[in-house]
Amino acid sequence: MFLNMDVSNVTEIKQGVRTILETWGRIDILVNNAGIRKETPIEEIDEDEWNLILSVNLGGTFFFSQAVANVMKDQKHGRIINISSYGGQAGPLTSGAHYCASKAGQLALTKVFARALSDFGVTVNTVAPAAVKSPEMDKIAPEKLERMKAGIPVKRFGEPEEVANIVSYLASDMAGYTTGATFDINGGLLMR
Repeated sequence: MFLNMDVSNVTEIKQGVRTILETWGRIDILVNNAGIRKETPIEEIDEDEWNLILSVNLGGTFFFSQAVANVMKDQKHGRIINISSYGGQAGPLTSGAHYCASKAGQLALTKVFARALSDFGVTVNTVAPAAVKSPEMDKIAPEKLERMKAGIPVKRFGEPEEVANIVSYLASDMAGYTTGATFDINGGLLMR
């Protein structure tokens, strides 16, 4: 089943969760992966663009997580996985301040929800990729991409499957002891 919805619209989120529950009876996994990335310079970001980026990237994460939290608590099981970004931890490679702020906010929300849901068998974690091959990269000038690649210690961009493998692990029962964590997948750009 596919549901088309605007993740910045709380009414649509709640209706989507109701539809899933009516159809399947439960929700086991939520991956908050919707996002908008813009490279607008700080001086040019206007209020509308700021609010749009924050409402999709951060508001969508919060309100979707909120909408499934009680369902997962009642089930005594669930997995919430937020897709953040290197930009939310270290600042922009190619993204604007609003994108980086929204992705940093996801890191904080991960910890808040992880603590709130940990007594109920629900884990909440973040995956923070950088420079992964995707249609978003088509929007970046080739010379900028080459500079980015040269600055990555492993000298290549990530593959979507590499991110998917981490998400699959976090969604599985094998990750039951892992919550509130951030999994970096960035080719060594940020090492801790």
